[in-house]
Amino acid sequence: MSTEVTKKADQLYKDKSLDQVHSLLEDAEKSHAEDPEVLWRLSRSYYDVSESKPDDKDFRLDHLQKGAKVAEKALEKAPESWQSHKWWAFNISALGTLQSTQEKIANALKIKEHADKTLSINPKDADTEYLLGRWHFSVAGVGWLERKVAGALFGAVPESTYDNALTHFLKCAELDPKGEEFSHLRNTSFLGDTYEQLSQPQNAQASYEKASKIAPRTEFDKNYLKEVNQKLEKYSW
Repeated sequence: MSTEVTKKADQLYKDKSLDQVHSLLEDAEKSHAEDPEVLWRLSRSYYDVSESKPDDKDFRLDHLQKGAKVAEKALEKAPESWQSHKWWAFNISALGTLQSTQEKIANALKIKEHADKTLSINPKDADTEYLLGRWHFSVAGVGWLERKVAGALFGAVPESTYDNALTHFLKCAELDPKGEEFSHLRNTSFLGDTYEQLSQPQNAQASYEKASKIAPRTEFDKNYLKEVNQKLEKYSW
């Protein structure tokens, strides 16, 4: 039964046995291809596995595309599944880091729609608050020329500010006081980045120092830690 599979997958996920989670769910999909509870977990697993090789673009593209496709299938079966909306948004957002600015902007509003839908169903999901913080941070950083080109191609181009990003990053931290969610390190790091953009160096340094003490969850997280430590160097003199 799928409940047995999902229970086992949830325990393995809690134990951070991400490769075992993926093998279990890939196998389970063969007999539970219509079960949204299996599918959204598999979507999350594709996202996790994509981060095991952060420098392999083709590997990441393949897994993130599969993750998004599985989430779409889950949403066809259960349109109100907040987990399916969440992992569609995370997979597509991560794909954007590997695509052109034009491709990223083309998906930007869809990502926000799915993230907003996630929080409308489950307003206590810290990871999605982090994702929305990333969304606002990224949109706030789009340059005038890129915005003009994108506007000519897509019409309406989203706008935002670093203050909006800060609001979501702080909300993520509020919802995850023990740092148990996978976004903890990234959210703390991006808090530092946002404070820098807002010319608040003391808050930025405090956030980077906090992030530097967080244990990495994946190979991708290890890259975040390297960047955090590099950013801290300018505050060491």
